[in-house]
Amino acid sequence: MSPSVAPPRARAPIAPSDRGRRADARRSAFTLIEVLIVVVILGIIASMVLGNVSGSVTGTREQTFVRALKGYSGAVQMYHARESSYPTKATAGVIPPEFQSYLQAGAWDLPTPVGGQWDIDRQESQLTMGIGVDFGGTQPPLETMTEIDRIMDDGNLATGRFRRFGTAKFYHVLEE
Repeated sequence: MSPSVAPPRARAPIAPSDRGRRADARRSAFTLIEVLIVVVILGIIASMVLGNVSGSVTGTREQTFVRALKGYSGAVQMYHARESSYPTKATAGVIPPEFQSYLQAGAWDLPTPVGGQWDIDRQESQLTMGIGVDFGGTQPPLETMTEIDRIMDDGNLATGRFRRFGTAKFYHVLEE
């Protein structure tokens, strides 16, 4: 006796409308390779965007510093026009008492956007009046300060209206 073999089952006929749906379903699905390619491309785009964003944060700090410095310089010039003298020298981060009404309360006391403290330098460091930043004993970010000099002046911290004095002080020179 031979084992009995079941006859093959007959498949139900596929309606013409079902054939199209199954074929479309196979064509509309993504392969693993296609998905991986999309993920890699998105990763590359994300790294480019994040690189640009982190660079723009630095540029924003520099621009914010320049705007604030120009505002403070304008306040010093306004004070000079009204009082026929410049504000007195004070410790970095401290507003000279006679100059307080010319500045927004609290803004001068905070560190600058690039670090260090706001400072007025008067009749020191080879200038009659300067306003800028004093980094105290910390190492100033020279690359950042050079970029600020490019924005405001000539890009050379030894010449022009924005200069380096000593190792850690950078001033907008209002009068020499």
